Amino acid sequence: MSTHVKRYAFERNTDIFTRIMSRRNIYTIVGIIAVLFSTWFFLGSGEDKSFSENVKVILRDVGHQLLLSNKDSTSLVLPVTEVDRSKYRISFQNKLAIEPGNLVSIIQKNFKKTSLSSNYLVEVINCTTHEVAYSYKMKNTKENNIISCIGRVLEENCYTIEISFKDHKTIESNQTILYVLAIIAFMILLFIFYRRRKVPHIE
Repeated sequence: MSTHVKRYAFERNTDIFTRIMSRRNIYTIVGIIAVLFSTWFFLGSGEDKSFSENVKVILRDVGHQLLLSNKDSTSLVLPVTEVDRSKYRISFQNKLAIEPGNLVSIIQKNFKKTSLSSNYLVEVINCTTHEVAYSYKMKNTKENNIISCIGRVLEENCYTIEISFKDHKTIESNQTILYVLAIIAFMILLFIFYRRRKVPHIE
């Protein structure tokens, strides 16, 4: 192929690339990505807030039912605490005894009524020693559930109950991946823009 033909082909390709990757187009692409990312971010934040509020209402009801099973209709369930985006804590005003089988049943019934995740870990923690007095794990299939010592009653004491939602961590991981991908896409666009500006002019 002659030098003239090569030069013509190069200039033609460069011209097409320049049109596609003009400064206006670069800004348009970046703007579209920014709008999509912002929309996704705020929608995701709204979903997290809705999930948190829903969980707190349900867990508060779980706490009330545990108190009623102790024949206690006067003491309070303290405000449910969000430990992190996937873990929540139920606290009580007074001491109570906990029968593991009853705890499993109450949580399971309340979660089913509201279609909450069936993949979670429950830990009963002693307020004084901060040790786990009882725990069990529920998964999406009955065969994978890990529930032990159902017949062993926890004597009356100060307890908190922590529930960790395993599925919600997957959502967080997906959000982290999307953050990284958005940053990478933005960096690639910047690289292409500056590379285009540095394309040497061929005489």
